Amino acid sequence: MIFATGGAVSALAAKASTSSTPIVFANGSDPVKSGLVASLNRPGDNLTGVSFFDPRRWSSFLDAVLVAIIIRLVVRGEGGSNLCDTSAGTGDGEDG
Repeated sequence: MIFATGGAVSALAAKASTSSTPIVFANGSDPVKSGLVASLNRPGDNLTGVSFFDPRRWSSFLDAVLVAIIIRLVVRGEGGSNLCDTSAGTGDGEDG
């Protein structure tokens, strides 16, 4: 048994080296698009494994990234349009 835990590159190298030894991979990319398996339901050949890629979760991931960007730009006032104007100061005389 071969454990190919170095991503798609190591799994593809293992796949090219043998067609009879079982290969277990751990991968962060889409194993179908990278050519590791024929499909997620039936990998086929001598490969099986786990992938941390889930296309169904990209929508929620992108939503989280969008929220983080909005918070960074608007709430912290780092965007081109500064909605949190702190130029008035706090009134303690320490502001520039």
